[in-house]
Amino acid sequence: MQANQEAVAAKRPINFLFDIPIELTVEVGRRTMTMGELVEVMPGTVVELDRPAGDNLDIYANGKLVARGEAVLVGERYGIRIMEVVGEDPFKQASEDHLIGE
Repeated sequence: MQANQEAVAAKRPINFLFDIPIELTVEVGRRTMTMGELVEVMPGTVVELDRPAGDNLDIYANGKLVARGEAVLVGERYGIRIMEVVGEDPFKQASEDHLIGE
């Protein structure tokens, strides 16, 4: 009976995964500074970041780098245009089949 349950689970549609919330974070750049430098920061201070202007920004899904893109304006809000997907797409085949295990 265990093998039968595993076979059924292997054919289960993956649509239930599509409702799981994912937090996207866009990283503009980083800067390492000393505590002394940090306490001197005040309104109006410009902190230079490590990324050159014009470079694609890193996009993280739940803390994992998944893509890179460029900042855009969408009305009164910022948006990000995906320019590159990082790594392989593990769900591509599964989403095309809509079944796990095929």
